[in-house]
Amino acid sequence: MKMKIILAGLCCSLYATTMSAQEQAGRFTLDTVQRRIILQKDLPGKGKVLVQMAYAEDWPGEAEMQHLAAVAAKQLEHLKPSFKDALAQKKVYLELPQDESYTKIGYEEILPEHKEMVYTNNSYHPLKTVQDSVFILKHYGQYNNALKLSDNTDTFKRSILYTFVLNDVAAFDAAPMKDSIAGVAPFFSNYLNDPRRKYELKSQSRSWRTFMDSEVGLTYFNDRLGLAMDLGYGVLWNKYSRRSFFVMAKLGFIANFRYPIAQSNTYLNYNVEYGIADMSTERGLCNRYSIGLGFFQGTFTPKRGTPSALQIPNMFRMYINIPVAPKLNLGLDLYTNFILKQDNPNRAGMIGLYLKYNL
Repeated sequence: MKMKIILAGLCCSLYATTMSAQEQAGRFTLDTVQRRIILQKDLPGKGKVLVQMAYAEDWPGEAEMQHLAAVAAKQLEHLKPSFKDALAQKKVYLELPQDESYTKIGYEEILPEHKEMVYTNNSYHPLKTVQDSVFILKHYGQYNNALKLSDNTDTFKRSILYTFVLNDVAAFDAAPMKDSIAGVAPFFSNYLNDPRRKYELKSQSRSWRTFMDSEVGLTYFNDRLGLAMDLGYGVLWNKYSRRSFFVMAKLGFIANFRYPIAQSNTYLNYNVEYGIADMSTERGLCNRYSIGLGFFQGTFTPKRGTPSALQIPNMFRMYINIPVAPKLNLGLDLYTNFILKQDNPNRAGMIGLYLKYNL
């Protein structure tokens, strides 16, 4: 009876470990800010090693990576009897604190959707068609300054994720694979210490970035349709966030068409725009919510006389921009020269609209 209780407890323990591995899988995906630096090196048999960290300075050195590989090899040796299917994909998760006072372990086995075999010598031999993975997440204390994550929350936790992809975890500690993994750490150290990559790594390690933006579209301005084009240069505070604050200086051009065409006018405006936007993908500036303040350069000066429909004075400009699609923007324009007396012939003010596309 006592033996049955012990066996039942052991089965429950293994079941709990497997379930926790599935729950932990999400924790072994670092935020884009925490994996700004990604080191990668191929292993034999189409395998690879990846190291993900926030800063190049986080690299703990060659000895640390080789030590963690040895820790993983020891744990895999204990887990081998628990694996049920040699053809299943195995994912093993190890999590360690800085002092390595404990090791959290989880694993899962995923059966392939289809099976392949080789027929030779009058018999069938099953083939393994999926690769195994070993994830090692180690925490190295805290940063002095918080990291701003992609969801705009802060974290001080300094974590590095080591990933080993190989054909079979059973061969993780075998001599050929062990030697290959041992040769990866010096390769990473040389890569990080290469002076030719100093600027590139520094750029990858910072959250903010500069950017250029260009827009083209239609505007309804001075009771006419026209062509609008903008060029901007700005700073994005968190390039990994989908809702990051930005500020941008912009030069705008408006072509106000009239008939006959000789009566058409062109105008320039100079603006500062700020708001939130998404620039976390290769699509460029998307989903921009912003307010712009600027100076509109007109075609009229008081010395020439009373302004007409073809003569617009210099004015202050304010606009509100909202996205109607990721890169398509609708804006409300307000213009005024702050002359409030209604009987003043130089008094001017307008409301306009625009529809622009971020190139």
